[in-house]
Amino acid sequence: MNIFQKLSEKIGLTQTELKVFAFLAAVFIIGLLVKSLNWENESSAKNNFDYTAMDSIFYSLDSLKSNQLENNLLNSKADSLDFIINKKKHELTEKSINLNKARLEELIMLPGVGVKTAQNILAYRKASGGFNNIEELMEVERIGESRFNKIKKYVYVR
Repeated sequence: MNIFQKLSEKIGLTQTELKVFAFLAAVFIIGLLVKSLNWENESSAKNNFDYTAMDSIFYSLDSLKSNQLENNLLNSKADSLDFIINKKKHELTEKSINLNKARLEELIMLPGVGVKTAQNILAYRKASGGFNNIEELMEVERIGESRFNKIKKYVYVR
C-alpha cells in the first residue's frame, strides 16, 4: 500500500483529493520559503518614484493634442475651412446649419455643443435615417430642452 491509500482510508478522502491537497500545501510552503528569503527584485524601490516631475510633460502633450485637433479642423477641405473661419469671425446666422447634412465641424459651432454632443447628433442621424424636424434633437443624448432652446434658431431640416 502506498502512502496515499493509507491516508485515504484513515481520513476518508479519495487519493486524488489527497494529491491535490499535497500539491497545494507544497506550493504554499515554497511561497513562504521564497517570501522569507526575500527573493524580491528591488520592486519596493520602484514604488517610491516621484512622478510629479513628469506632470509637465503630460500637460504639454495634452495641449499639443488640442492644438493638433484644432489644426486638423482648420486643415480640412477648403469649403469647411471657409465655413469655420467665417463662423469664428461672425456669429451664426439663423437657419444656417442643416441637421441632415452638417459635418462635425459645423455642429461644434452651435452654442453649447462640443465634440461629444456633435458625435451624438451624427450617431442619432445615422441610426434614425435623418431628422424629420428639429425637435428630434431633444431625443439625442446630452441635448435637453435648455440646450435645444439655445441652438434651435441656428438649425433647420431639409
